[in-house]
Formats: sequence, structure tokens, C-alpha cells
Amino acid sequence: MNPSQPGAKGPETSPPGSTKPRAGGTTADKPNPESSPAFRELRELLDRGDYAGAVKRAYRNAFEGTVRAYGLTVPPSCTDRQFLSGFLRPDMGPLTTLLPQLYRLYEPVRFGTSEDGDRAAFRALLEKLYSETVLARLQDPGYQPSGPRSPNALAFESELSFRPFRKGGSSG
Repeated sequence: MNPSQPGAKGPETSPPGSTKPRAGGTTADKPNPESSPAFRELRELLDRGDYAGAVKRAYRNAFEGTVRAYGLTVPPSCTDRQFLSGFLRPDMGPLTTLLPQLYRLYEPVRFGTSEDGDRAAFRALLEKLYSETVLARLQDPGYQPSGPRSPNALAFESELSFRPFRKGGSSG
């Protein structure tokens, strides 16, 4: 269906904002991170020296984008670690490894044990997130985010929803 897929014939087109050719001279079929307003905002924070602010914003943006793109319902009581273990699934592609990598940078910044880190590695991670995952397409008005929810996520949501009603809970 997609002419840029291996073996498919058809005219090569670039996604909006993509001008970089791939190795071999063909036009990239993945978005240029610079075409994303979220990526540009994070890059500007990083360029101004606000590593901690950029990491915090990057994780929140990635979390919210993932929830939106895959139609997930995440209970307010769900922690970030619970989200990473209960909601990420194989059909999310590179996001299943990139989001936990981002969380490993986010956790020490969030809890105040780190204010700075490897800026080049963080920038490279952002470039992957905004070129190789669904986060790159969320800014495209023609993109319709959706996707099935995993059985683990459904069971996790159910467990959290009914926990307050179980016997032995806090008395009121």
C-alpha cells in the first residue's frame, strides 16, 4: 500500500518537513524531528541549558502522546513504572524500548538526584522518538491515532478500578 515500503513501486514522496535523503540517495520515509513543534521546543530548552526541564517535558510529552496515539485509558493512580510495565506492548514498535530509556533519564531528574546529564545522548534519543515512533505523526492533522489495547493493560485498569471497593481496604 505504501509506495516507500521495500518491494513496492511508485513515486517517492517526503513527509512534511523532511528534506534529508537516506543513505543510498532515496528520500526518508520517516518524519524529520525538526518538523515537530514538540521536538523543537525540547531542543530549545536543551540549547538554553535546561537539561532537567527538557527531560521532564520530554517524558510527559511522550507519555501523553503514547496514551493519545493508542487510545489508552490510564488510571490517575497509575505510576510511571506501572505504565511502562503494564501498557507498552510489542505492536508499539521502537516506543517499547525508547520510552523506558527516556524514563531512566527522567526519574533522577524528577526526584531531584540529577540536574544534568549526557546532552548528546538525550538529543539522540529525542531524535529517535520524533522520527521513528508514533510521536512523529501526532502533529500531522491527517493522522488518526488508534490501536487495540493490550490484555495486560485492560486487566491492570480493572484491578485499579475495583481496588477501593474490595474488603480489607481502608475504612471510611
